[in-house]
Amino acid sequence: MNDLPKGQKGRLLPPPPPLPPPPQIVILPKSQSQPIQKIPKTGNAAKLSVKAKVKTQAKDKAARRYSPGDRALREIRLMQRTVRAAIPNAPFYRVVREVANEWMRMLGRGPDFRWQSTALQALKEATEAFLVHLLEDSNLCAIHSKRITIMVRDIQLARRIRGHWGGLG
Repeated sequence: MNDLPKGQKGRLLPPPPPLPPPPQIVILPKSQSQPIQKIPKTGNAAKLSVKAKVKTQAKDKAARRYSPGDRALREIRLMQRTVRAAIPNAPFYRVVREVANEWMRMLGRGPDFRWQSTALQALKEATEAFLVHLLEDSNLCAIHSKRITIMVRDIQLARRIRGHWGGLG
């Protein structure tokens, strides 16, 4: 018992793992002058050699370089195909509640509003439709001025052309 380290009272350590067998040298015919070492693959050694091959193949293969704009165009096509919402629900609902409560405090009214989930969803759908339509119009304004980047002045022009209410039609 006195042979064990302080923290190892009465516990026996597991035996160390067995050592791999020594490499075997194979002598080849004279056409190949260099002898090749063969190591028998057992257990972990077989797995490690497969992993090593995969890693070296991955390093040898050059990283794919896309031309400028390819990735952006792919992302645009993906967003056009999907029907998921552009604005996440929870942050939008939080902002709506915060703005409504601020207005209620400014008007000197009573406690906070209570919102139906369908009302919040309808408000979110209308907001997304408005923003998408506004960005489409501002993109047309940018294209008209022979640019591909939307600027603040494009959004201002689109809102001015739309009129006071900024209809969706």
